[in-house]
Amino acid sequence: MSSRTIAFVGLATVALSSSAAAQAREPLCRNVESRRVHSDPNRAANLGEPVFAAPMLGDSRDGARFALVWRESRPMGQGGTTVRFARLSDELRRVGATGSITVAAMAQDDGPGAVAVAALPNGTLVLFRAGAGFYASIITADGVAASARELFSVTGEVEGRSNRVVWSSAIERGDGAVALVGAMDGSVRALRFDRAGIVASETVWTQRVGGRMRLLPTGNTAPIAAFLERALPGVGANGEQPALQMLLTLDERLLPIGTPERTGFAQFPWAAIARPSAVEVAQWVGQQGVAIGRMPVSARRIGVESPRLWYAQPAFSGLAQHASSLSSSDGVTYAMIVTGGAMSESHLAWVPPSGEPMLRRNVVPVFGTVLGAPAMMAAEDGFVAVVAHNDEAGFALDAHHVRCEMVRRQP
Repeated sequence: MSSRTIAFVGLATVALSSSAAAQAREPLCRNVESRRVHSDPNRAANLGEPVFAAPMLGDSRDGARFALVWRESRPMGQGGTTVRFARLSDELRRVGATGSITVAAMAQDDGPGAVAVAALPNGTLVLFRAGAGFYASIITADGVAASARELFSVTGEVEGRSNRVVWSSAIERGDGAVALVGAMDGSVRALRFDRAGIVASETVWTQRVGGRMRLLPTGNTAPIAAFLERALPGVGANGEQPALQMLLTLDERLLPIGTPERTGFAQFPWAAIARPSAVEVAQWVGQQGVAIGRMPVSARRIGVESPRLWYAQPAFSGLAQHASSLSSSDGVTYAMIVTGGAMSESHLAWVPPSGEPMLRRNVVPVFGTVLGAPAMMAAEDGFVAVVAHNDEAGFALDAHHVRCEMVRRQP
């Protein structure tokens, strides 16, 4: 990484090996089971789009525990673009058939999609773009998707192209959800949903936003907050657009409060989980390793503390592309990254409630071209990662069960 890149990341660095000798026990994480959830002979074209997983909060009569939601984009001759969903049991088996949520405008939609998901008491809320419109649907615990309803549409042109939604983010709040939705022209809509997935309030910001935003898991009693990616001039060490992640706090009307704050995180892939009284962010910095920072959360504000960079030794192969994370019931964070390049690889940071993270290589088997961030779900002995990828056989969605256990290292 160039010195220029390190300068705008603003991280304190710590070599991972500095504490390795002090560790008498360490986690052994290995993939113990893989199952194919869905496949298609045609490759999907929507690179960069994540898979979403939401727990089934309602009772399912057929044993489904999680809803998986993803988007498949193909030429019209191969079925066009659609949002798909599947339900998964504790044994990683698909429950029932793969379902689809479609509207006519979506079939010819191209480019990275705007999909967001939140778990509600009455089902899984799915938000998605189709043409100039933005839609919502609810998937019940029994796998029935309600007819999509249009929430709003955008108009006008931006640099000769039709305006449309380019990003969205949703998160549970109370027994409902909140969402932020951004269009190509920089406009932002903030939506609040009730427990049934109906829009309870909608606010259009007067401010224009020049970057993507993602909501943070701050909990029900702390302020609502998001990261705003603000582009910087120049070119990064690997040809990417440099950027800063700015912390933006919202009021109960879902409007921004004050001025965005620098967080020390940059343009690299990141994921966040909720810790007691904190939000923990893991950002995978190029090929170097993982930067981890905790943002203290109180009833009034969210603090900013400088993240620390933990080096991978040796450095990763390929460049960090897709990040996901999950917090287990015993307080361990599993932060996963998928790298791209000549070969896809996955790497894992095992982060205890207090102490130093330990990095593991190629724990989750990935093949071909991974399309986006994997979905992660908790397991009693580790986690499950659901990965969407293209290979020589077409498109596939695979679920991998990773078991982690503490073992005593041999001297």
